[in-house]
Amino acid sequence: MADGKIVVQAEVDAKKAQRELDKLTAKIDKLETDLKKSSGEQSGIKAQLDAAKESAKQAETALKSLRAESERLRQVTSGEVSSSPDAYISAYSRQSEVAAQIREQETLLKEQDKIVESLDGKYAKITDKVMEQTSALDAAKTRAGELTREITNASGASERMELAAKNVSDSMNTFSKRVSGLFK
Repeated sequence: MADGKIVVQAEVDAKKAQRELDKLTAKIDKLETDLKKSSGEQSGIKAQLDAAKESAKQAETALKSLRAESERLRQVTSGEVSSSPDAYISAYSRQSEVAAQIREQETLLKEQDKIVESLDGKYAKITDKVMEQTSALDAAKTRAGELTREITNASGASERMELAAKNVSDSMNTFSKRVSGLFK
């Protein structure tokens, strides 16, 4: 009787572990789906961030070029650099146009910087989320491996207990036959 109880207990433990493993497997599937979605989102944000950084870099390059031109025009109109009267008139008329382009590029650069900053924050958040999901997935897979080993060991223990119970039963039958023979 006691041996049968031990075998039943091993089966109950294995069933409990199997139920937990089934739930964990569903959780792993959901985590993998979520991680794949987050990784895709991360890639999209990274592409947007790279494009925004490139755009900001181009605006900065254009701004530097315009500032250099503005300085050259200033030197011509202030007389620091000798020039022909036509060059002076051309430089003088171009100064206001370049100043307007500089203001436009500065505004564009500020907007680009805001976009880059926003995307950078989003990218940092999604990267943290991906790392958390990866960690949770790894932990779930580790636990699933432990449960699989537990189930395997429990089923092995059940088989060993059944064999031991059979051996005990055989021994008891042999013993009872001997005792019966003694009484006869």
